[in-house]
Amino acid sequence: MSQRFTLTDAQRDLVAQGCFVRLGPAFGSVLVGRVRGAWLAYVNECKHRALPLDLGAGSPMSDDGKYLLCHQHGALYRLVDGRCIGGPCVGESLTSIGVREQGDEVEIG
Repeated sequence: MSQRFTLTDAQRDLVAQGCFVRLGPAFGSVLVGRVRGAWLAYVNECKHRALPLDLGAGSPMSDDGKYLLCHQHGALYRLVDGRCIGGPCVGESLTSIGVREQGDEVEIG
């Protein structure tokens, strides 16, 4: 079942800068962004422990903006495919979800 979200102007600005943003509540949320012009979405859950990547932080991004970061365990995930390249779950990947833009909204699922 798909779900639609309307991005705020601030979220759209962050996505335009190459960042991923959280949609939905902290637990059970989705991270969405654009990589090389394509929309991508991942379940916001670290593969090391089932906690949101951005738990306790304002953003799911690493300080340099190049990776998704689990702020609890330090796991680094590539933006393009969600694969963990550093931390306690190296080699595992975030769960990807289909996403597409529908006017002012993004549809997940």
